[in-house]
Amino acid sequence: MSRAIPMTAEEAALIRQQARRGALDLDLPGTERILRDAERTCARADLWGRTPAARRQSAGVALAITAASVFVVGICMLPLPV
Repeated sequence: MSRAIPMTAEEAALIRQQARRGALDLDLPGTERILRDAERTCARADLWGRTPAARRQSAGVALAITAASVFVVGICMLPLPV
């Protein structure tokens, strides 16, 4: 598996924009990989947030949902009183 190219969300957005305009030569070696990494970076930024505070908040919400789900499943698995 290839390693992702580290880039900021702003750089990734610029690369995506240039690719959509047709300004990038997709025949050059490595261009497809860079574009794929830019798409992945933008998707992560959209999902988890672009700033550290937003990422922390998204991770906290995901953790809270997971904890609540585990709690509900645990309660459902308790034996019924007879």
